Amino acid sequence: MYSFGIIGSNIFAATDQDGVFRTTNNGASWSGVNNGITTSTIVTLGVSGTHLFAFGYYGHDAFRSTDSGETWETIGSGLDYVNSVKAFVSNGVMLFAGTLGSGVFLSTDDGANWSAANTGIDNRFVYALGMNGTNLYAETGGGLFLSTNNGSSWLVVNSTFANYVFTMSNGSLFFALGTGVQRSTDNGKSWMLISNSPTNVNSFAVGNGIIIAANEDGYVFCSTDNGNNWILTGPARPFIDALAIGDSDAFVGTNGDSYVWRCLLSSMKGSNGVAVPHMITSKIQSFPNPFSQATTINF
Repeated sequence: MYSFGIIGSNIFAATDQDGVFRTTNNGASWSGVNNGITTSTIVTLGVSGTHLFAFGYYGHDAFRSTDSGETWETIGSGLDYVNSVKAFVSNGVMLFAGTLGSGVFLSTDDGANWSAANTGIDNRFVYALGMNGTNLYAETGGGLFLSTNNGSSWLVVNSTFANYVFTMSNGSLFFALGTGVQRSTDNGKSWMLISNSPTNVNSFAVGNGIIIAANEDGYVFCSTDNGNNWILTGPARPFIDALAIGDSDAFVGTNGDSYVWRCLLSSMKGSNGVAVPHMITSKIQSFPNPFSQATTINF
């Protein structure tokens, strides 16, 4: 699994060889939803309102669903990238896609057409995008960039933090370095290392007042006070690429064995600063894959 997307009670997972899966019962069971998707590998899912977007490895692999994954249509005119779309963010009107090799693209018509928005960005490998009001951030191989005019132009904020994991919460910026998590509360002008933060973090998710972070060893941590303190919620598995926070649960997706782990947000918040892990696992598995005429599901 590469990424999650959540629309209401529908949770979607992007997989390496089996397209998009959906659960409507909080992960108890999953089914493939690929009607109209013409590639088996989906790397990134994006959500804008009630519309779901799926991006594969190549420029022609861009799709949109307006009915919670039941059907998909090909979109992406002008979305030309060397490698996959890595990041997606939307303000409800404008869509931004960050690519590995071709920079940032902008769409103002719900993903039908795209144009490059890279003026000022000198490194076109975009690993993360974030938005706070009128501030749009792009974390690239050349550092962190800021645009205050919807991507028309960019200024470098920090050239040191390159190729790292980045997220935003309550107006603060967070970078995960090998030594821990750095936080900025002034739009990237200054940074502070959070002393008790997890190290070697490779993915973040933010929602419902909680930040969750997974590190290279497969451990998941959470913070309920905007990163001041972190609690180990329990181990999942190594190679965690996908994290998401829903209304009542957090979800962890692994790369290699297709396991999804779910943890109650209430147990993450815990009591007296102590998290009570309640990890439930389900598995997405199909052979050969949903694009073949026949599929066998093991229970």
